[in-house]
Amino acid sequence: MESKNSQAYNLVLYDLYGNQIGIATDDGHGNKQLTVPNWDCVTSDYVIRVENSNMTSDSGEGSYRIKITETKNRDTSSSNVQHSQEIANADNSEEKNAIKQKYEKTYQSEIDKLHQMQFEALPEDEKYSGTDSVEELLNKMKKGEQLSVSEMAYVKIFANLSDYERAEKSNYIKNDFYAEIERIANEKGIELPDTSWKIEIDVSGTITINGDITEENKEQIKNMISENFADDMWEKYIQTADISNTQYRLVNAYYEVEQFIQKATNGQYSFDDINVDDNGKITGLPEKMCKIMNSQEANAKYEEIRDNIYMLTDYKNQYGLEDILAFKAGYNISDSEVSTVGTSGNNSVMDNAGYYKNMKTII
Repeated sequence: MESKNSQAYNLVLYDLYGNQIGIATDDGHGNKQLTVPNWDCVTSDYVIRVENSNMTSDSGEGSYRIKITETKNRDTSSSNVQHSQEIANADNSEEKNAIKQKYEKTYQSEIDKLHQMQFEALPEDEKYSGTDSVEELLNKMKKGEQLSVSEMAYVKIFANLSDYERAEKSNYIKNDFYAEIERIANEKGIELPDTSWKIEIDVSGTITINGDITEENKEQIKNMISENFADDMWEKYIQTADISNTQYRLVNAYYEVEQFIQKATNGQYSFDDINVDDNGKITGLPEKMCKIMNSQEANAKYEEIRDNIYMLTDYKNQYGLEDILAFKAGYNISDSEVSTVGTSGNNSVMDNAGYYKNMKTII
């Protein structure tokens, strides 16, 4: 990673399962550098998390460039190369499964060694010496408690990415969200209620304000939330909600597709206008959008939207969309404290939904 101020950023690498497998270090030239471990024989997809130096996710301010370099000389003694060769030479599926299990154990062992090495490399005053487990420390974060420097360093090394980000966002909601809402409201001259009130955002992005508030004040607050917080409030709610991975994928896919289409068409089209035929061809949106969506040359964003449309169409054909459309992100605000609340419909999404069952590859 190259940046005007590399000290302002941290770079952390996670595997597909959320295991931390690399923390960038300074290369002596003002950049941060990390290497994908050569013992990774289990995953091929990675998540790069860019953080501010205080270990919170990057706010998007400032600038940096991430450069990925692939070496041409393969280490034939590395676990991933050995794994590939053994799989290729296996005679049957039973042998392949045995090889897979062997290397999965090797992989986990290497992760454990890496984490221990990272912990030992910490300055003495950052080495956690308490008795709380990683799970207990994450629960403290979720409740709004601030962890010490050593506790945070320990969690950053050993926690799963999904668990850590859920705790991080819960902590932000409890400690910082209202201050941001209050700051923007003061800038715009909007008076916030001094009684309890509620914000709801549905999967189409529609915002509702409830409470003992005048209709004029509700409209002011709704417009402010829509302009400044809607996507952020949706994201934080969906990532901290007590829902299954399937529910998360479905309701979040609908929200992202709906927001993408509405913004791209100035609100003239929505998911309801989309049709998908048996060959996977998408119609119903503006001709240019459909052409890009159906192209094999579509960029990553369009590919993501296309995959989400397929998933949602498959679900719609099997179960209908009523349970997805009923889902809402809910926030209670009382005495300057913000908390998430479930709404009717948040647990109704089918968990056994299949994806792409009736779809064919795009021709």
